[in-house]
Amino acid sequence: MKMKTANIALAFLVTVFSVVSTVIPLDNKAYAAESSSRSVVADGEYSIGYTVLHATNNVASMADQYYTKPGKLIIKNGQAKVQVEYSNLITEFKVNGTPATKISESGGKIKAEFPVADIEGLTAAEIHVQVPAISYDHWYTVRIDFNTTGLSN
Repeated sequence: MKMKTANIALAFLVTVFSVVSTVIPLDNKAYAAESSSRSVVADGEYSIGYTVLHATNNVASMADQYYTKPGKLIIKNGQAKVQVEYSNLITEFKVNGTPATKISESGGKIKAEFPVADIEGLTAAEIHVQVPAISYDHWYTVRIDFNTTGLSN
């Protein structure tokens, strides 16, 4: 009797799964696009505001004041890169564990570029601040919050 009940339960689950998978197929790209919260931004260059946030609190980090606003968002073949400019007191800048690529350095400012997988989410970063005059040398964990208002097509 227990075996018959188990078989009926299994048949019921298989039937339910079959019906659900035909209503919402797992490989339906249109459904995935509709349910995604990410906006689509056309290839091109955009001015983008951003805030450097504290590692754990949703408030601007002290480091935010050392970044020049706005940055530049570059979308090419659907891939996003961001260029930012910051004080040369920040001697190393890593985004998601990877060093940002330095583009230029002049006038006490460094311009760097890094890829961003999800421009609408928070981006993890680490900065190394060194001030030799006062023997200051410290790493900080921060998060970057991009302002995507007005970027959607």
